[in-house]
Amino acid sequence: MGGMGGMTEAVGQLLAAAGITLPPWAVPAFALALMVLLLPRLLRNMRTGQARKLLGRSRVAEGAEREAIEAQALALVAGHGPGLLGVAEEALRINRKPLARAAIAQLAQLPDLGPGLKRELRRLHAALQDDPLAKAPTPEAVVILVEQLVENGMVAEAERKLAHARKRWPAAIQLDEAAATIDRAASA
Repeated sequence: MGGMGGMTEAVGQLLAAAGITLPPWAVPAFALALMVLLLPRLLRNMRTGQARKLLGRSRVAEGAEREAIEAQALALVAGHGPGLLGVAEEALRINRKPLARAAIAQLAQLPDLGPGLKRELRRLHAALQDDPLAKAPTPEAVVILVEQLVENGMVAEAERKLAHARKRWPAAIQLDEAAATIDRAASA
């Protein structure tokens, strides 16, 4: 019970710092009520951690065994947005794009996505794209990409990326610099 005593003492000190005084018997009751209220969130976070550990184990597995481990990890976080987000990020980190796509698909199906999860969902969609322009967050990044393509002798690909960027950002004057780079390469 030493751990519980330390926790109730810490809760009592926090309450005292906030100017709340409780009788000695109420501090352990408050700590217990707080634990009960936070238990569902703690359990979900534990399942997310277990899913990440499973994915770590799946790195050494092959074939059907890997697929079974990945399915188990997805099942642990099914219906939980932050958990699915964690699995998708871990899958991308270990280069398991099919698993990341499955986690993102489940995440997109959730009815109660907040603005933060929606933003992360868009980021993950972009990370799954093989097109470097889809990952480019700004016209400035497109200029750098076009310059790299021209330097590598891929002028036609640079023109294609620039045309796509002009559709995406029609008013971006930074793209004129990329067009000038392509013109210089074409005239050389």
